[in-house]
Amino acid sequence: MTSNLPPPDFITQNTTYSQDESQRLLQHTKFAADAARYINTREIALYDLTELQTGQQWFNPTSNQVKRYGFRKTFSISDASLTFAHGITGITLCTYIGGAFTDGTNFYPLPYVSVTLANQIQVVVGPANVVITKGAGAPAISSGVFVLEYLRQ
Repeated sequence: MTSNLPPPDFITQNTTYSQDESQRLLQHTKFAADAARYINTREIALYDLTELQTGQQWFNPTSNQVKRYGFRKTFSISDASLTFAHGITGITLCTYIGGAFTDGTNFYPLPYVSVTLANQIQVVVGPANVVITKGAGAPAISSGVFVLEYLRQ
């Protein structure tokens, strides 16, 4: 069975409004409220070198009424920049630590896990720095991106 209704949390593309002015005002008000709610609860897919809100809303263990908002910061990396300051204060939890890189030929995830222990690449986020540690046989990082998503105070 198919439905002509949009999935939950999607805005209807075509709206028919009533001829009655009071009904039309109610329909328009509901549409505007739905649009704001749907737009504001979407994840924002911007990856920039500055801190951005992600659109993520996380539970708050101390208050069911107040959400915690997620942030994202992206960094350009290479073998020349394996330890760098992230410049973020007040991180309470990292919700995503990762990225991708190339050795000039192949593409790899970051952190990189290999069946050969010496080929792995570890990533640690500390209070001030990101430290990327490569095993002796790990692929070169010619260029890549590191993405950090987090909650903060």
